Amino acid sequence: MYFKGRLNKGFFSDSRANKVIVFDIKTLKIIKRIPLSKKGADAIMYDPYSHLIFTFNGDSENACVIDPVKLEEQTTIDLGGAP
Repeated sequence: MYFKGRLNKGFFSDSRANKVIVFDIKTLKIIKRIPLSKKGADAIMYDPYSHLIFTFNGDSENACVIDPVKLEEQTTIDLGGAP
């Protein structure tokens, strides 16, 4: 997943390391590894309405919320079961 325009950043989940990897779209160099407080980030998506990134964590049955500007986890959401 990547952002066009002002951020010029791409994001992908690394479930084994429990991190979201942020990279520069032009150079493909890693900008930051964002640690996640929950395990099993199987899927990742950007919500254009809230301007936030969500990881969906099958192992811990929740979602982590990432701020793409601050490059940090903001909170988690309990899903009550696997996503």
